[in-house]
Amino acid sequence: MYLYNPYALVPGLSFLLVAALGLYVALERPHTTTGHPFLRFVLISATALLTMAMTWLSRWPEVALLWGWPQNVALFLMPAALLHLILALTRGEMLSRWRRLALFLYLPPLLLIGALLLGRLRLEPRITFYGYNVVPAGGRWLFALYEALYYLFALILSLSTWRRTSAGEVRHHQLRYVSLALFTAFLIGATSEVILPLYRVVFPSLMGPAIAVFVVVTFYASRRYQLFSVIPISLSTVVEAI
Repeated sequence: MYLYNPYALVPGLSFLLVAALGLYVALERPHTTTGHPFLRFVLISATALLTMAMTWLSRWPEVALLWGWPQNVALFLMPAALLHLILALTRGEMLSRWRRLALFLYLPPLLLIGALLLGRLRLEPRITFYGYNVVPAGGRWLFALYEALYYLFALILSLSTWRRTSAGEVRHHQLRYVSLALFTAFLIGATSEVILPLYRVVFPSLMGPAIAVFVVVTFYASRRYQLFSVIPISLSTVVEAI
C-alpha cells in the first residue's frame, strides 16, 4: 500500500518537530487563555502534516484518497485556528467579551467541510513526481482565497499590534517574534503554493517547513519572553521593570 518516498520526509519530519515542540509549549501552560488556541492549532497542523506524509507515501490512489480526507479537513481548519491564536495573542480582551466571535472564524472551513460531505466538493488524487496530491476538484480557488485572506489578516493584525507597543514592554518582544514567525511562514508558503505554480514549476509543498518555522520561533519566544504565559499582558511593563 505504501512506497518508499524521500519527499515524504519533508512533511514527516515537520510533523515530528511541530508535535514535539508544540505540545511541550501548550501542555507546559495548559490553563492560559492563549495556551488552548495554540494547542488547537498544533493538533490541527500536526494532523495535516502527518496525513500529507501518508498521502505522499501511498502506492495507489484509493489509499491516497483515504488519507486525503482528514488531510483536507485539517487544511480547511488550519487558517481559522491560526487566526484564532493570533486574535488571542493580540485581542484577548475582545475575545473574552465577544466569545461568539471565535465561532464565526470557523464558519468558512465548516462550510467547505460540509461541501465535501455533501459531495459539492470532490477530492481528486493527482499523481506528481513526489507522490499523490489530493486536492478538491473545482473548488481549489475558493480554498486558496480563504486561506490567503486569513493568513494575511493574521500577519497584518500581529504587525499592527506590535507597532503600537513600546520597546520596554514584554509584549513588544513577544509580538516581534510572532510577527517574524508569521512573515517567514507566509513567505515560504506563498513561494511553494503561489509563486512557483505561476511559473509552472512543480514543487513539493513546503507547508510543513512553514509551520515548523512558526512553531520553532514561537517556542523560542515562549522560553525567553514567556509567550503563552499566565502573566497578564497588562502587567508586562511591571514584569519588565522588575
